[in-house]
Amino acid sequence: SMMIYLEKRGWKVERAASFDEFWGQLVEKGGWVAAPRYPTSPQDMFQTSSGKFEFYLHSLKEKSQNEDDQLLLPHYEPPEFSGIEKDYPLYFKIFDTNTLFGGTGANQEMLLEMVGHRFYQRWDSWVEINPETAADLGIKNDELVWIESSYGRIDARAKLFPGAMPDVISMPVGLGHTSYGRFAKNRGVNPNEIIAEKFDSVSKTAVKFSTRVRVHKV
Repeated sequence: SMMIYLEKRGWKVERAASFDEFWGQLVEKGGWVAAPRYPTSPQDMFQTSSGKFEFYLHSLKEKSQNEDDQLLLPHYEPPEFSGIEKDYPLYFKIFDTNTLFGGTGANQEMLLEMVGHRFYQRWDSWVEINPETAADLGIKNDELVWIESSYGRIDARAKLFPGAMPDVISMPVGLGHTSYGRFAKNRGVNPNEIIAEKFDSVSKTAVKFSTRVRVHKV
């Protein structure tokens, strides 16, 4: 019965007359190593509408309503950013954390206590800045700074981080709720408030890293 179950699950196993025989082989070899059985026919392998390799998704073409196949194939397009470089010299990156889970963990005391564990930052937002960039801006570690784009501004504690690119600053998402319980409400800031409302021309998904900002002390 064990052999039948494993075969139904798609695993290739050696035949054995009984469980004791199977277990004896397992002990003798020191373990059981197997690999899932892969489809052998083209019909099983190509689960596409055409039954062939598709270098772009037909569903994506229908969604984009674009007649130019070249635009749906892998290609490079120069990125577009919101904000004039002269006024907003830094790129703004937002990221998720394994404590906030996009914001769903923002009302948990334990998660808020360790939300910024890398910087010993608790119960609040922060912004990561390269030390050289911070020195050019006259910003010291733990100072309160404004992060400003053409859409608005928010404030957070500056955390100097050598792993940050000199022209990129980063902030976590998941805080800045106006409700969602007594621990989440009015705790930290929401960086989504100052990013551009831009969408990818093909997939129509939100483009989250297309905003320039400037940073200065409060």
